[in-house]
Amino acid sequence: NNTRSQLDEKGRQDLIALNIKAGSKASDNAAFDSAVIYYQAAREMLGPKGWEIDQERTLKLFSAEAQARFTNGDLHVMNELIEEVLSRDIPVEDKFSIYETKILAATSGDRHAEALSTTLHVCKQLGFKPLPSKASKVKIGIEYLKTNVLVKGLCKEDIAALPDLSDKKVIMGQQLMEGLIHITAVANPNLFPLVSFRMLKESIKSGINRNSPSAFGTFGMILCIMGDVVRGRQMGEIAEMLLKRPGMRKVKSAVTLFVEAFIYHWTAPLQRSLTPLLKGYQAGLDTGDIRNAAMNLSNRGWNLWYSSRPLDDVLHQLEVSVKVYKAMKADESRMSILPLLQAVINLEGDAPKPWELSGKEMQFNQLYDLAVSTENHMVRVCAVATQLELFVIFQEWSAAKRLLLKEVDLRPKVLGAFMAIRYTFMEGLILFKAAQSSSSWIERKKLKARAKKSLKMMTGWLKKGNPNVVHCVHLLEAEHAVLEGNTIEAEESYKAASTAATRSGFLHDKALSHELAGNYYMEKGIEFWAKYNIKLAHTTMLEWKAKAKATELAKKYPQFISGRRKSSRTTGLSQIIIEEIDGGE
Repeated sequence: NNTRSQLDEKGRQDLIALNIKAGSKASDNAAFDSAVIYYQAAREMLGPKGWEIDQERTLKLFSAEAQARFTNGDLHVMNELIEEVLSRDIPVEDKFSIYETKILAATSGDRHAEALSTTLHVCKQLGFKPLPSKASKVKIGIEYLKTNVLVKGLCKEDIAALPDLSDKKVIMGQQLMEGLIHITAVANPNLFPLVSFRMLKESIKSGINRNSPSAFGTFGMILCIMGDVVRGRQMGEIAEMLLKRPGMRKVKSAVTLFVEAFIYHWTAPLQRSLTPLLKGYQAGLDTGDIRNAAMNLSNRGWNLWYSSRPLDDVLHQLEVSVKVYKAMKADESRMSILPLLQAVINLEGDAPKPWELSGKEMQFNQLYDLAVSTENHMVRVCAVATQLELFVIFQEWSAAKRLLLKEVDLRPKVLGAFMAIRYTFMEGLILFKAAQSSSSWIERKKLKARAKKSLKMMTGWLKKGNPNVVHCVHLLEAEHAVLEGNTIEAEESYKAASTAATRSGFLHDKALSHELAGNYYMEKGIEFWAKYNIKLAHTTMLEWKAKAKATELAKKYPQFISGRRKSSRTTGLSQIIIEEIDGGE
């Protein structure tokens, strides 16, 4: 490129082609900074007359450079390239790639309404059947039944035998639908299932393309939400099977996210998702799928917390994750993980009120108000869910009740995710405790009724084979028994809860079960079992590395906890170091 001013026309054209080829190869290898340099050099050599001389090549160059600029975070030049292409009087099919980048940029920048309107505009321009602006439950139900009937008649072999999709226009439609999966999940959740159904039916009708694994994955997620976890898992396995077809490398990160964050946890231990989600993050980095890379990493962060990995490990990996999100400019993922990071800091540190979700990383009220004002439902849910977790860990039941009753049901915002299950557990526990302490029989009746609904949901998931809720159900049954005055059932359920949590490796829930049992026995005046359970709660919190909670227990129950204990190390958990992916940071 240094000698390009000395080249004749043929040499200049050859160098343009060479730069475009080098940029393409760099993009394929996720070297987007290098790709930008090559693409820019080719664009400068083409000059303003490139559109007149060779419109097709110029269009492909602008589209490729815009994608590379988006991936490496140069949004200003990316927007200039996008506007240049969109201002040209060329068919919408030819502008499709640049529209994809525009939609991706809007989605990544949390401008979901803009992303949705742009996608629907392109769908209309391409002549596709429009999606409704609103979807009623009846409409969703009808489409679900139709899709379910269509898929039920197919086995894995039938799907594996489906031909490849070759119609370019239909492929564009499928790519737009996959983008809508992410957009509608945030901007218009009622449209999410309709998008999934349309993608799946088109894959079966017209053939398999790189968006088909996501179609089966999202339908598997919906089946799990509807309670058919066996067939939901089968859809997830089909999605992974389709990844083995040629040309599927770029969707591996998205498919890993669907199956590991929304499907497999219904029937498999949560801990097993940690390694696949890390690989999903890596796959996204390798292919430039920054959005799904960030979401894999975010969901892994939450599963580290829920599966009770030692807090020093969790803190280290969350801090690295925040750096990664900043480099990616993945603001939604970064803000969604900040509540969790602050909670871990509170538990490991010596804040005067560790149960309040505020500190150096975030202030609860500020983040909550920002999420509400920007209609960022995910950040709002993450903030509230984490604050409820801290209130429960520190037994701040009155504050937990106020926050829970202030909020609308948050489950629809995180349907399919383990967070929805966890929220249901928190809800039931908080409401049972509130009912126990209520002096009004009318309020107690209302709280009990709602708590029993939570218990019923949890029990239903347990009966469907979810191994991650066994201890949760036992603990809710214990608190229900306490409310009803059933001493024998309460004691048996507390013991079952701590035993199940121990077997499954849920340290913080094991500690919670022992502390609640200890409080119960103290109220009954049974000092031996009170001491036994409180000491185990303290020991387990030390094992989890929750210094603040262990200190609180020691101060609250000095008669049971004397001297200092050395925390035991948790063994048998794979030590996955996230820096290996982040280049050693």
